[in-house]
Amino acid sequence: MKSYKIITKLNLVIQYISGSVSISDIKEFMTDLSSDPNYSKNYDTIVDLRESIFNKNIVGEVKEYGDFVTHELSVIGKKRSSI
Repeated sequence: MKSYKIITKLNLVIQYISGSVSISDIKEFMTDLSSDPNYSKNYDTIVDLRESIFNKNIVGEVKEYGDFVTHELSVIGKKRSSI
């Protein structure tokens, strides 16, 4: 399960991700989030991963995800994030 809530009054995005998760899942989730008209790349972010299970290849996929966020999404901004 992947969901998010945008609280515009607080310039905040809260993301919740649970269950089995792959980098592909997160890419899709971030693409959906970044296309939300209420989203701003400058909003602070809290990500709740407590109930997530990542596959064993996640370490090797982290660079791929970093490249995706940097080059394909416009989500890098002046913000604070907490995972």
